[in-house]
Amino acid sequence: MVRKRAISFILFVMCCASVVLANDNTASHAFIPAFERFFVTKADKSEEDGGKLLLSELSCTACHKPSRDQHAALVTPKKGPILDGIGDRINVDWIRRFVIDPQSVKPGTTMPSMFDGLTDEQQDAAIEPLLHLLMNSRSVESQFEIKRKSAAVDPIRHEFYRKGNAESGKRLFHQVGCVACHEPDGSYDSGRTYLTDRQKLLKDVGLTPEEAGDKVEQPIASVPLPKLHEKYTRKSLTYFVFDPLRIRPAGRMPQMKLDPEEAAHLAAYLLRRTATSGERGSRRAELDSPSGSAGASSSHINATFKLSAELVERGQIIFQRIGCANCHKLDELKPTRFSKPLDRLSEKTKRNCIDGPHPPLPNFNLNPHQRAALKSQINEPGLIGVFNGPSIEQERVSMTMFKLNCHACHERDRHGGVGPRRRQYFETVDHIDIGDEGRLPPSLSEVGNKLTEKWLRAVLDGTGDVRPYMQARMPVFGNENVAHLPADFMKVDPGVSPKEAQAFLKPRMSNGDSEAGRQFMNTGCIQCHRFRGEKLPGVEGIDLATLQQRLQPLWFYQFLENPGAVKPRTRMPTFFPKGKSTNRELLGGDMNRQIAAVWAYLKDDSNKRLPDRLENEKEANFELVPTDEPILLRTFMKDVGTQAIAVGFPRKLHYVFDANTVRFAYAWKGKFLDAHSTWFNRFIPEVEPLGEKQVMFPKAVPFAVLKDSKQPWPKKSITDLGFRMKGFRLDKTGTPTFLYGFQKVDVEDRMAPDKEGKALVRTIRLSGSGSNIWFRGLSGVAIQNESEGEFLRGGQIPMKIKSPPTARAQLRLIENRFEVLYPVKLDDGPWAIEIEYRW
Repeated sequence: MVRKRAISFILFVMCCASVVLANDNTASHAFIPAFERFFVTKADKSEEDGGKLLLSELSCTACHKPSRDQHAALVTPKKGPILDGIGDRINVDWIRRFVIDPQSVKPGTTMPSMFDGLTDEQQDAAIEPLLHLLMNSRSVESQFEIKRKSAAVDPIRHEFYRKGNAESGKRLFHQVGCVACHEPDGSYDSGRTYLTDRQKLLKDVGLTPEEAGDKVEQPIASVPLPKLHEKYTRKSLTYFVFDPLRIRPAGRMPQMKLDPEEAAHLAAYLLRRTATSGERGSRRAELDSPSGSAGASSSHINATFKLSAELVERGQIIFQRIGCANCHKLDELKPTRFSKPLDRLSEKTKRNCIDGPHPPLPNFNLNPHQRAALKSQINEPGLIGVFNGPSIEQERVSMTMFKLNCHACHERDRHGGVGPRRRQYFETVDHIDIGDEGRLPPSLSEVGNKLTEKWLRAVLDGTGDVRPYMQARMPVFGNENVAHLPADFMKVDPGVSPKEAQAFLKPRMSNGDSEAGRQFMNTGCIQCHRFRGEKLPGVEGIDLATLQQRLQPLWFYQFLENPGAVKPRTRMPTFFPKGKSTNRELLGGDMNRQIAAVWAYLKDDSNKRLPDRLENEKEANFELVPTDEPILLRTFMKDVGTQAIAVGFPRKLHYVFDANTVRFAYAWKGKFLDAHSTWFNRFIPEVEPLGEKQVMFPKAVPFAVLKDSKQPWPKKSITDLGFRMKGFRLDKTGTPTFLYGFQKVDVEDRMAPDKEGKALVRTIRLSGSGSNIWFRGLSGVAIQNESEGEFLRGGQIPMKIKSPPTARAQLRLIENRFEVLYPVKLDDGPWAIEIEYRW
């Protein structure tokens, strides 16, 4: 009887409304960052805009459908996290407490309390079926997959989520941008205090901000952090911070471009930080220990919870009918009940969704400012969600930046930007002082007039990044949330039409002299900027090689003509004071011709000569650059030793062979080597690759005699194993084939890039006699057999057997490492194998 009454009571909710915001007396309320910053007072933004923001962020429109399709995007419901697989992610006791009283468990949540007014017995009767439904959703393996590019470079460690370091996580939290939204940790010390350019100026002239007439900036409220250690396991939190959009596609918590290991560090720090002071002492060892509950495997997090099929079925009914399915995805359950459309809501309704709490309506805990903003949207029936600006695109840009809290980092139209208490945490790599431009996120004012639409898309999808000197990272919010922004920026920002821009530029920037542009770059630009990865000592500025991909030509012209007028307080100097060039010799000192020349030179053409000073710097650095044929350098190399033979190829794939252990040591992409220490410093310091993305080969001889595939790989010296180095020979292309042998076997081992320059192809030939010989081509902590002859490490295919003998490769786990072994058969004559390493 109690269950029937509870269910009837819950179903009544859908006859009224799906959102309520309540209770003036509680200290907690639904926290929307942009609303707290811009709409608490009417000085910054209109109350009506704040109402539209709340309609979206509180997911009002998940149940109250907008009636105007063209305006629906402005008030699209945020919706809640995907609940598929929640039984493997979240502690069931935390879920129970959260569903009963969301605000007390997670302060600031926009999740309403759906069970206000019920007795304890009625709550149990309603909530228990929901818990069984949620705990029944398990084993969504895709939620616990890590996919990253070039994973073969640095294989992901087995159970890496157990190995997070809280101190490393603290540094990440304060450096990559988390503190733009979340409260900084008072115990963190970066070792340096940053002043803004304005603060430095006032300090130099001896004025306080008040004496200078500066407006006193108010602190910005932080997005609360709940007690994460009560909610997550170490594994589930690590996977969440690695890719929050997988669970919360609404994107309010974005991807921060973390490596898996960084995600583990950050999770370790958050678990420790959010433990209460009373628990912290007793919980610290547990949180840091891989065997503790916070580090337990997610498959065992709710292992003691006993499911009831009857309650699971009842939970499905409740989940759909009280509105959970309107906001949450779970097992393909669809919403079945909706409330009145937006344009039929009335402020005069006594039991409404704003002036509550009114059980049995849901309770969102709305404060007076939020109530007033929502009421502003229903004062005139039929106008809810209608935009007030000059265009739907302008409203969409504004609302998107509010919803995703872009203003936490970026200023636009004199609103937003990093808060005063948080600026000190935005650092440059190695604390290089290049001003606010070098450490703070850029302004987005008139960004559509500055950047190309293609580049804006690259920045938003995470592939466009030209500021390697910044610690903070541009987050990824997901295409579903920001795909419209580039086109919208293009439409609302330009000060002149494309036709007018072309009319202005044609007489000024046509027929640019590329060689003159190279000479101009040599006299000024490369003093502060990189170009095609090359730079002068101490230079950290943006690489100019991609400039034409990023900037619109009109903005480029106006910026070079007068940098300070286009970008106030920029450190970019003017080369054309009052329209006169400082270089009177080049092109007759004509400003227009010089700017056009630079633009022509900066076209994306890697075959153009570098500016002379960069060419000279390259020579001074003794960088070896393979051009027409491979380069071989005998040297001392780090992690290899004194008998390293480094081989560089024009296709920018390189490797080093260790003649002391007769093995390939590692390979890399990009630049080759700097030979200065080899030629002039008697091999001190040891040479390191100039490129990145190293692929490590097994740290032992590639062949061994084993009784069977279960015997461990021998760890003896090459002398004890009978190995001997015989040198190498060069073919007509200049590529070496390394010659070595063991027992009665001779080996020819050659590796070179493929025709596309995307992989290294290794060809091994054995001749002689012997039995029980095995070849080991790959080892690591996380390798799997993808298909016949293909082996994955970290989700990539670093090893593919292209021309195998008749036998099959074997993947084995021994001494906590995976190894790929291949049996060698010399009974019928010489044996050969061809392997491709791709990363």
